[in-house]
Amino acid sequence: GWGAVMTAILAHFFLFLFVPRFAHDTLAYHLVIPKTILNFGGFEPNSNLFFNMPHNWELLYTLPLWGGGPTAVKIFSFQHSVLVLITLFSFGRSQWGSTMGFLLALLYLTGPTIQDHLQLAKVENSLSFMVLYTTLAFLKWRENEDTRWMILFGLLGGWLMGCKYTMWGLSGVFFLAALGVILKNRGLNGGARMALLLGAVWTVPVLPWLVKNFWFTGNPVYPNLFSLFGGANWSETLDRQLRHQYFQFFWEEHSGLLNQLKAVLLSPWDLIAAKHLRGRFSFLVILGLFLAPFLRESWTERTAPILLLALLGYIMWVLFPGNESRFLVPVIPFMILGAAPLFHRAIRNPRYGWIVLPALLLMGFSQLRFPRTLQLEAFTPEGYQHILETTTTTRYSLWREVEKKVPPDGRIAVFFEEQVYYLDRPYFYHWFCGNMEILRQAKTPEAVEQRLTEDLGLTHLLLGHRDFNYYLSFNCPSKEEMDWEKDLMEEFLDRYAQKVLEYEDYVLFALGPAGERSGL
Repeated sequence: GWGAVMTAILAHFFLFLFVPRFAHDTLAYHLVIPKTILNFGGFEPNSNLFFNMPHNWELLYTLPLWGGGPTAVKIFSFQHSVLVLITLFSFGRSQWGSTMGFLLALLYLTGPTIQDHLQLAKVENSLSFMVLYTTLAFLKWRENEDTRWMILFGLLGGWLMGCKYTMWGLSGVFFLAALGVILKNRGLNGGARMALLLGAVWTVPVLPWLVKNFWFTGNPVYPNLFSLFGGANWSETLDRQLRHQYFQFFWEEHSGLLNQLKAVLLSPWDLIAAKHLRGRFSFLVILGLFLAPFLRESWTERTAPILLLALLGYIMWVLFPGNESRFLVPVIPFMILGAAPLFHRAIRNPRYGWIVLPALLLMGFSQLRFPRTLQLEAFTPEGYQHILETTTTTRYSLWREVEKKVPPDGRIAVFFEEQVYYLDRPYFYHWFCGNMEILRQAKTPEAVEQRLTEDLGLTHLLLGHRDFNYYLSFNCPSKEEMDWEKDLMEEFLDRYAQKVLEYEDYVLFALGPAGERSGL
């Protein structure tokens, strides 16, 4: 019965692989790399820092993109999710029986975060596959202490580190855990050689990227360690600005997330007892969740249903709204593996078996929010083809125009999504592909006018597409957002009509120090 349920869900998502979604390019974000390789015949020197980071999986996506186009790429990505599903089922069945196997697989398949990205070609679907198999290889090596399993684990961990910068932290955790196992089994003296072997194996999948970066930029770890290696199209000022802007962005985004997480974890306490205790002991709720697995067996049986519901609620609750939820996809299989013993304890005792069915039903009801990716927008074949043809090539061509026509010391203002970004030339392309390194912002025409008049060093102004069919970014807004921003853009153009001589589909304006203007 459960197998039929999973088959039906997979068939449902498989059919959606063949449905093009207007304004959501299959090759968005990470798959720009293989499309660039196919369009320009290989790698080219590129100052964008994301282009100079390891992209192991993107290279593998080049083959289906070349042979079968966007649908083949989506199917290739979908296959990794299916392999994760099968592996979770097999692992649960081998350890605790078929019931646990189906439960772990359903936990993965019915989560809104997974469903939001299941039919899109995004590298996180492949990263979840790599995280799961790296974890299983580590467990197998720790179990039998076979050097061959250690080598396989090292290759998988190194490949994971070479997949994407977001995996560097998790890959480092794997490596430190492996060093802990080596020291525990062999001691400091006997484990030194084994640790060196693991480190050598770990670097093999990353080494080609270090050579490539050194060849193109002179810095194998571009743009890091600039003071030691230097690097093309980079400077100490940009290095400081990048790190400052990144940490500021990280803190602003995640401080709100942590507050939301705290509110969700404490909501049962706040609803029941906060009025009487005024929240003085609220931390005990979180503390109890972490201590419960270490309690005695009889106590654990009593707390396991609570842990089960807490974990289900955590998985169902989408931590990152919108596209940012993709960052959660690779770690969900890791979370499910870690929580599997708790699930087993919860269903092993018949007295607590009743908790499983309501929890699964609760997960089913959570889907009534309808995954974001199934809310298909109206599209036309012509519009979809326009997105496919221009997503990468237009950005790349426009950047080449910027290189030709903007002086090396020129400043560029980018008006996009009710904001104005003031960037120098190297930073312009970093923003163009990453949309993260923001120097300054202004959200209204009045603020734009103030910035333009106050920033006397500004030499260039860049505006987006005049018809709003395509933005100089990775996503198109909804129709309501397009109408609102079109009105804002018209107000902006009216306000600066005396400064703008003409505009085309993509507009790059030069503003001279004496007020002279020329459309580029």
